[in-house]
Amino acid sequence: SCHLLLAKLLHSRYISSHMTDAKLLASCKSHYVAAANLDPSDAEPFAWLGALLESSANSADDMKRVERCYRKTLTINSAHPVAGPRVCEILFGMSRMTEAIQIAEEAYKTHLRVGWATSILAFAKLEEATVQTITSKRSRLLTQAVDLFQQAIRYYGQGSSSSSNS
Repeated sequence: SCHLLLAKLLHSRYISSHMTDAKLLASCKSHYVAAANLDPSDAEPFAWLGALLESSANSADDMKRVERCYRKTLTINSAHPVAGPRVCEILFGMSRMTEAIQIAEEAYKTHLRVGWATSILAFAKLEEATVQTITSKRSRLLTQAVDLFQQAIRYYGQGSSSSSNS
């Protein structure tokens, strides 16, 4: 939509202004919101609004809004290449590992060839292996982690282009 294109242009200008132009920020936000209202089934306005809000976040409440934008994006496209890794990173930073892994698992189940989700799951297996005291289980987890890392390397950059487990 025109609102989304204009919002992305303003977003770029906002970043170029070293994120100090409050009027530009407000205008950008309003165009992302307008784009989201015009087509609530389009993940892009929600994802980019989340990215904009994240770049200007100053409080825990701001980060809650960021998380809501990214989660809304993921309800539309569980493998979104911006919202997925960003919300997982935010959740990891807040020690909400289980939620981040669930998001990655959902993206992986729905869109097998998603590098960011595959690498998060690989790191989760690796972490699980490091605390495993039973050698056979540790070995199995390490093998799973290696397999997932190999997949992640192959699939990085494919983002959400795959729509099924093919």
